[in-house]
Amino acid sequence: MPKQSLSPEQKSIVDQWLTSGEPMLVEASAGSGKTRVLTESVRRIIEDSPKSRSKILCLTFTNKAAEEMQERLKDLSKVKDRTFIGTTHAFALDIIKSRRHELGMDEMPTIVDKESDRKAILTEAILSNPLLSRHYLNPPPETIAGFQNLAKYQTDLLDRSIDFISGKKQKLVWLDNEVDSSLVENWRPGTISLFQDYNDLLRNQNLIDYDDIILLAWKILNERPAVANLYRRIYEYVMIDEAQDLNFAQYEFVKALCGDSIRKIMMVGDANQAIHGYAGASSKFMKEEFVEDFRLTETQKKKIQFNYRSSEAVIKLANELAGIRQNTVESYYEGTVEFHSFDDEESEANWVLKKLHEIIGTEAEGYDGKLTIDKVAILGRNRFVFSTLIEKLK
Repeated sequence: MPKQSLSPEQKSIVDQWLTSGEPMLVEASAGSGKTRVLTESVRRIIEDSPKSRSKILCLTFTNKAAEEMQERLKDLSKVKDRTFIGTTHAFALDIIKSRRHELGMDEMPTIVDKESDRKAILTEAILSNPLLSRHYLNPPPETIAGFQNLAKYQTDLLDRSIDFISGKKQKLVWLDNEVDSSLVENWRPGTISLFQDYNDLLRNQNLIDYDDIILLAWKILNERPAVANLYRRIYEYVMIDEAQDLNFAQYEFVKALCGDSIRKIMMVGDANQAIHGYAGASSKFMKEEFVEDFRLTETQKKKIQFNYRSSEAVIKLANELAGIRQNTVESYYEGTVEFHSFDDEESEANWVLKKLHEIIGTEAEGYDGKLTIDKVAILGRNRFVFSTLIEKLK
C-alpha cells in the first residue's frame, strides 16, 4: 500500500512526537485514523533515517491488527529489518525464546493454550495434594448444596481456580519455594499450595500457560538489567495500539522494557472502546499510570477530534433511521446523501455505472487525494440484488 496522506491534525501529532522525542498519549476514537497515525509515523522514521540501525516496536492486541499495519507498510523496503509489528504476547514470546536461559530453561517450553489442557493439569495438581484432593472428591454436603451434583461442583471449582491462577499471574505473582509472607496473608487456605503445585507441574513438564508469556518476559527484563538494556539499545521507538486494553502485567512489561531510557513511546487508544475488562484490562493504565510514570505534560496528551470514517451526512441519516444520536465526535467530511428509485435492476445498475464514471478521478473530499475504484464501496442487502450490476462492472 502506498504512502497515505495525513489530515492536518493527524500530521501535527506525528510531527510533534517525532521532533520532540518525548512520550505521547493519543486518544483516538473509532474512525479517527489512529492506525494511519501509527503506520505513517513508522514510515517517516524509516524514510528520514534510512541508514539508522535503531528499530521500531509496534505492539498490537490482535494478529489481524498487526497484519493490517504490515500491509500498509509493505512498500517500504526496510520495514522488516527496522520494525517488529505484532502482538504484545508475540514480542514477549520472542524474548523468552532468545533469553530462556535467564530463567534456567534449556529448551523452549511448550505453551498450553487449551483451557481443557490447563484444567487437566490443575486436576492433577489437586489430586496430588491430600488436603485439596479431599475438598475436591469429598466436599462437605453444605459445600455442594448449591449445585446439582458433585460433577457440577467440581467443574465450578476448576473454573474458579483457573480464574484465580490467571488473576494472580496477571498481577505478576510468581511464587518460588520461599513464599512472600505478605502475599500469604491475603490468600485463602489451600490456594498457595494450589498455585504452587499447578506451576510446579507445568515446569516439570517444560510447559507454560498463556498467562506465563507476559509474566516470564517481564521477569527477564525486570530481574536482568543487562538484558533489558540490550533491548533498549535495539528499540528506539515504541508504539502501543489499542492501549485502552492494557492490563497490569502488559503495562508493567512495557514499562520494564522502556525503563528510563526509551522516551520515544506513543500510546494510542480510546477508553470508550475498552473490551477486555474481563482479563484485567483498564484504560487507567493508558490515561493515568502512563501519564504519571512517563511524566507527560498537557502538551503531550493529544486527542484526534475528527471522525474520518463516516461523513456527517451519513451519520445523521444513520441516527435518524435508528432513532438515536450516537456520533460523539465531529466528522471531518460533510458528505452527501441522495435517494433514487428505479423500476428494475438494469436501471439501477446503469445509474451506478454512470455515477462511478462521474466521480472516478475527481478530488476526494478532504485530504485523501483523487477518488479511485479501490476507494468506492457498493452495499446491498444481499448478493442477489447485485447480479446485474456485477455483470456490468466486469
